[in-house]
Amino acid sequence: MDANADKIGHLKMKFKRGTCTVGGTSGSKLFCIPSNENMYKKWFSVLKWNVLPEQLKSVLNNARVCDRHFSESCFTSTLRKKLIKFACPNITEDLPSTSDTLSALPSAASQCISVEFCDAEHACTESLMDAEPSCSESVMDTEPSTSSHNTSSQLQVTPKTKKIKNLRSSASKLKRKLYEERSSSRFLGQLKAKLADKPYLYDFVTSQLRMQCKKSKGRRWSAKEKSFALQIYLHSPSAYKLLKKYFAFPSKATLHRYTYNIAKSPGFCENLAKCLKSQTSRMSESDRLCVLLIDEMSIKPGLTYANDLDCVDGFATVKHNIKEDPPFATQALVFMARGIVKNWKQVLGYHFTSSSEDLQELIHEAIDILHTCELEVVSIVCDQGPTNQRLFKELNVTKDTPFFLHKSKKIFAMYDPPHLLKSVRNNLKNHGIFF
Repeated sequence: MDANADKIGHLKMKFKRGTCTVGGTSGSKLFCIPSNENMYKKWFSVLKWNVLPEQLKSVLNNARVCDRHFSESCFTSTLRKKLIKFACPNITEDLPSTSDTLSALPSAASQCISVEFCDAEHACTESLMDAEPSCSESVMDTEPSTSSHNTSSQLQVTPKTKKIKNLRSSASKLKRKLYEERSSSRFLGQLKAKLADKPYLYDFVTSQLRMQCKKSKGRRWSAKEKSFALQIYLHSPSAYKLLKKYFAFPSKATLHRYTYNIAKSPGFCENLAKCLKSQTSRMSESDRLCVLLIDEMSIKPGLTYANDLDCVDGFATVKHNIKEDPPFATQALVFMARGIVKNWKQVLGYHFTSSSEDLQELIHEAIDILHTCELEVVSIVCDQGPTNQRLFKELNVTKDTPFFLHKSKKIFAMYDPPHLLKSVRNNLKNHGIFF
C-alpha cells in the first residue's frame, strides 16, 4: 500500500504543468502521450512507467515528454516541431544524481561538456563545479552560431515543408474523393442490377444523381437526355415546367439549341418520312388509316435575311414558283398526318405559298409521301379559311360529292368540326341571336 501511494505521489509530482515528466525540465517542445492503445503501451515500456489502471487517464491527460527525448528520425523536419506517426521516445539508462544538473543546461552546451564520472559522488561533483565556468562560456560562444544555423536551415526547409504539407492535403482530398467514387460505383452497380429490366428508369436515376451534384450552369447533357426532356416538353410545356422544379432537366434554351440543328428549311423532310416508314412497318392495317391535316396562317409579305442559312426568306417555296422573279409568300402552311384508329401524329413539313393552286399541288405531294410510307389516307381536314374554300371549289368538292380523286382513289375533304361549331356561333351572334 505504501509503495503504491509513493508511486502515485511521485507521478503527481512529475505531472507539473509546462514541464517534461521524464527529466523534470522542458525542451523547446512538449508532446502528449498518444491515446492509441498500442502506442501508449510502447511509450510506457520505454519510459518504464508501471501505471495502475486507475491512474491511466491521469497519465494520458497530464503527462508530457519534451523533444530532447526523441531522436532526429522521429521528427518530420529538422525544426523538431512535429513527430511522425509512429514516433517513440528514446530514453537512455538512468544516470546518477548529477543528471538533473546536466539536464538543466541547454542542449547546445551539453555537446561541449566533457564529464568523467568517478566512483565517488564527491569527485564527480567537484568536476562539475570546475567545469561550470568554462561550460557557460562555451554556451555563450556557441549561441550565435547555433541560432544562425537554425535560421538558415529554416529558410532552406520551409518551402519544402510547405510543399509537402500541400501535397499531403491534396492526397487526403483525393483519398476522400476516391472513397466517394467507389461508394457511388457500388451503389450504381446494385441499382443497375435491380433495374435491369427498366433501362429508361436506370438512365433517369443515374442522370439525376450526376446532375444534382453540379450547378445549373455546369451541367452537360447527352443527346439521349435532351431527347427525353424534349419529349416531355412537347407533350406538355406546363408539366415540364413543374417537373423542372423538382428534378434536374435541361433549360428551354438548351432544348431550343438542340432542335436548332434539325433540318428546318421549307418543304417536306425526307428524314421524317423515313422514320415514319420504319414505324408503320410494325403497324396493323387498321392502324395505318390516317387523315392529312392542313393548317395555314396569313403572313405579311416581305423579305428577311437568315444568318444561319445565308439566304433570303419571304418568297413562295413551291417548285413551280422557283424562277427568276418568284412571288412573295402570303400564307404559311403546315402538313401533319394523324392516325384514325391508333392515336399517333407526325409533322411532314411546311411551305410558304401565294395562291390556292400552290396548296392543291402540295396536297397531292403530301398524299404521295404518305403512300410511300405505306399509310392509307382517308381524308384531308382543314379550317374554313378563304384559301381553303377556294381549294375545295378547285377540287370540285361539294355536299353531293364530298371527295376528290387522287390517282383514281377517293380522298374525302372536310372542314374541322370544332371550327364549324365556332362559325355557327359567330353567325348566330352576328345576327343578334343569343342563347
